[in-house]
Amino acid sequence: MIEEKYLADIKEILVSAINPDTSICVVDSTPLRSSKNDRHAATGVCAVLGFYNGYKLHLLVTGKDEIIPLAWEFSCANEHDSQKIELLYRAWIYGAKILIADAGYDSEKWFKAAQELEIKFVAGVNKMYMILNLQCIYLFLTYLMLY
Repeated sequence: MIEEKYLADIKEILVSAINPDTSICVVDSTPLRSSKNDRHAATGVCAVLGFYNGYKLHLLVTGKDEIIPLAWEFSCANEHDSQKIELLYRAWIYGAKILIADAGYDSEKWFKAAQELEIKFVAGVNKMYMILNLQCIYLFLTYLMLY
């Protein structure tokens, strides 16, 4: 759409004029509820709302001094945060040296890509991965005890 291109161009002009310190960036998402009649929305879950019908707004912002939006992505509520890895590459384009994210972005794919881009990636621990790791350890120990 023409409007989207103009919006992106205006954002780039404003970010260039402000010239923010982008050495530290932050990425996070927030739920956006939609009406019950929205056919394109999906059911997702978040810590604050529980199950909800709608979308997510993923934001990449500066993490020093002023908080300035650098990039954003929309997704359906059922799409996992870790799928929005484009935001990591956008942080690299802006010259980020450190990227801070919440637990939704805690994935091996993000850590590997950040390492390749020489960005220090710090994410909250995704409890789901902890549970899976504990289950694997339990199964492994059970296997050792049986044989």
